[in-house]
Amino acid sequence: MPITTSYSLSFGIKELEENEKVTMPNGMKGVNIGGISTSKYNDDLICARDNGARIIWATSSIEKKLEDLVAKYLFTIKIGIVRERDFFINEIISSSR
Repeated sequence: MPITTSYSLSFGIKELEENEKVTMPNGMKGVNIGGISTSKYNDDLICARDNGARIIWATSSIEKKLEDLVAKYLFTIKIGIVRERDFFINEIISSSR
């Protein structure tokens, strides 16, 4: 499961000082709102991001197993269609997804 970081920023280009603007290759004015730099912390950040993704994946997996366990406990496994079990799984358990 990939992890991404998103930012939302609202501003008017006319409100910026001239020294805050950059000239883009097409001649238009723009704003440099960030960049990628290499630092001694990059390896630690990559490791932290990977660990976070694993924790989220593990948590989702545990949640799914618990949902299955609850459904099996409340509605014993029967062959064929069990309307009550299907309703419980589709409308109650799956409603948070």
